[in-house]
Amino acid sequence: MAGTDAVGDTYRVSVTGQQYGTESPDILTSCRNPGATCSLSRAVTMSATVSGGFGLSAGAVSAQAGLSYSVSVSDTVSCTSPVLGYNQLYIARPSGTFVFYNVDRYNLFGFHTGTERGTAFFPTGVSCRVIYG
Repeated sequence: MAGTDAVGDTYRVSVTGQQYGTESPDILTSCRNPGATCSLSRAVTMSATVSGGFGLSAGAVSAQAGLSYSVSVSDTVSCTSPVLGYNQLYIARPSGTFVFYNVDRYNLFGFHTGTERGTAFFPTGVSCRVIYG
């Protein structure tokens, strides 16, 4: 699919790969309770993130690539840990789909002026797990 930017250049977004069920490195909430369990309970709003790709927004990437991912997702973290060790932390992270894409840009005359690769993360839910730290 194609779009047009503020200066009239046309761009085309093409998805080159997707990884489903990927965790974001961002920690939404955490708890520590050595020798016992702990619970995570919190309402969260997660936003899509984009890097590269001529500075396109997450909405533009999703729409122009023909994807149906939401730019923002609200969910509730509600997880209970197993019994934790003294060096363990229970965390909740956004989980979702990691998208690899290319953006091809064309000037007003239709000449290709460049290609840039980009990545985007579209959250779909929350993942809870134990980490060391």
